[in-house]
Amino acid sequence: MRIVKMNFKTEVYENHFLEKDKEYIISDQVLQKLLQFHPGCLVEEKKFLDFYVPLDLSKFQKGDSLLLFRSGGIGDVMFMLPLVSFLVKKYQAKITFGTSPQYIPILFGNSEILKTVKMPLLLDELKNNSFHLMFEGIIEKNNEMARSIHSVDLFLERAGINFEELSFEEKLPKLSIRDSEKKFFKERIIFDERKSIGIQIQASSPKRSYPAEKVIELTRKLVKEDYRVYLFGGKFQVDFAKYLENEFKEETGLVKNLVSPSSSVRDAIVLASFMDLIIAPDSSFVHIAGALGIPLIGLYGPFPSVLRLKYYTKAIGLDASTSCSPCFKHGQNPCFLGDSSPCLSLITPDLIMETVGYLLEGKLFENKECLFYESGNLVPSDL
Repeated sequence: MRIVKMNFKTEVYENHFLEKDKEYIISDQVLQKLLQFHPGCLVEEKKFLDFYVPLDLSKFQKGDSLLLFRSGGIGDVMFMLPLVSFLVKKYQAKITFGTSPQYIPILFGNSEILKTVKMPLLLDELKNNSFHLMFEGIIEKNNEMARSIHSVDLFLERAGINFEELSFEEKLPKLSIRDSEKKFFKERIIFDERKSIGIQIQASSPKRSYPAEKVIELTRKLVKEDYRVYLFGGKFQVDFAKYLENEFKEETGLVKNLVSPSSSVRDAIVLASFMDLIIAPDSSFVHIAGALGIPLIGLYGPFPSVLRLKYYTKAIGLDASTSCSPCFKHGQNPCFLGDSSPCLSLITPDLIMETVGYLLEGKLFENKECLFYESGNLVPSDL
């Protein structure tokens, strides 16, 4: 991390600007992009560690202020929430929470957070808090622990907390939704007596995305069983969502496209709260569903589902078991073995439909193709 002062007003994210003559905390990656697109934008630099006071619970007193920050994504922000709850409950900590602008809406209505701030952070945010705790790279660079314990536990451990002493309930991220938010969408979206199933059509990384052709096949099978299907995703999935909606336009409106370039994370959270079940790869809607207590089917290959779903009580993880999985690969490039990760290709739409029946209809499940985790426990294949 670097501390820099800007020579002129500079746009760092869409509609998010760094002001002239103000000092900001910036990651090396963001700094490189700034210098690439805005040469000469920096006036001076200071050392981050001269201002950073890492959290030390042996010195932390009741009522002390603490700045927690990580740029994102959605799941990572939510992994921090059990830590926030613990510190507020035990220490009455005054929490300032920093993350990228697009993720701030996740925290709306959270009474445990005193203040939210957008990253890149102003240096004043470090100066105004007694202690600080940065989570950049905690999953990506902490290979040994990130491959062996749940992500919530990883974040608790970084804060110096014995995560084994916390209950499952204490490790569950919580989201707050106002009645007015639900009313707004209920008046605009069709919900009826049919069961509503949300599908996150792609993950943020191609490595973790369920193959597009199988998403289409799964949607067709859900519609055939008279489920109402709602498509979820981000701005990069707009075209695929439109294609899917058009593919099923003759299906009496059973497929509803909720993907829009203007939709926010907050919209997605509120709309997800109406679902009876969510199906998602290892990405944001897994954690949204888990935090809202919605039955969930997680599709996993590159990472073991138990490291993400263990504390969600209504979650089932389908883990594709191949010679190369789990590989624990991050990044925005496809799997080197194919544009769709071969492990995820093993999870068939029929297998997912069987899991849907198990969760929503109480039907038997014959676990033949994948590892099957429910509430963090491996279920034997001879159910």
